[in-house]
Amino acid sequence: MRNTAAGLRYVLYAFLSDLNHPEIITHRPGGYLIAPEGEQRIVDVSNIVFCNGVVARKNGNVYIYYSSLDSRVHVATTTIDKLLDYVTHTPEDLLRSSACVAQRIELITRNLQWLKRWT
Repeated sequence: MRNTAAGLRYVLYAFLSDLNHPEIITHRPGGYLIAPEGEQRIVDVSNIVFCNGVVARKNGNVYIYYSSLDSRVHVATTTIDKLLDYVTHTPEDLLRSSACVAQRIELITRNLQWLKRWT
């Protein structure tokens, strides 16, 4: 659950834990993985998405089943590699606006430097 100017919003987050000790979280990417958008935000019970289950296939495909709109079920698709890239390369939320802005500026600067090497 995340507090916004419009009130509380239920969203899905992704975290990574230690394989041998799942109670130990190793990566906490900032921001949400899936959040309500558009019409999913204004219904009887608004601003909510919740996970119904996740299926990871042997070929690496991942299916994330989630609900919204009081009566709809959706499926988001990705891969294990993409999820691992997301959780290991997305910085943690620093929980202060100024710190988050500084973090984003640093990321943009590094990305621009990286792009210059390829142009």
